[in-house]
Amino acid sequence: MKKRLKGILIFVPVIYFLVLLSSFFFHNSIDMDYLSKVGLAVGFIVLIGALPLKKVAHYSGRGVMGSHPELPSDDYIQNKMQDKFSKTKQTENKLDAYQDIFTLSGVIIILIAILMI
Repeated sequence: MKKRLKGILIFVPVIYFLVLLSSFFFHNSIDMDYLSKVGLAVGFIVLIGALPLKKVAHYSGRGVMGSHPELPSDDYIQNKMQDKFSKTKQTENKLDAYQDIFTLSGVIIILIAILMI
């Protein structure tokens, strides 16, 4: 949890610092309207980046096929599928930390942008 909080506390100010720099480059001053609009856009982009698109693409077709996928009858194939599932679950735990950081950072960026409007 501390690593995630550190990531958020570093990520959000860096994003707003980059937005502030882009405001200086484009307007030669600090334009609050520009900061709020770009901050809102960046916040939504970060939220979209937090989506597990692989899961969405893979499981979106399950509704068409039915909610219960067929399990193979052979025990060897069932064990093989269970092993594959457990391996992917271990790698997903690492990705969940990054998804949490991006999600919370995106929400914080959007809230700051709304307060600037």
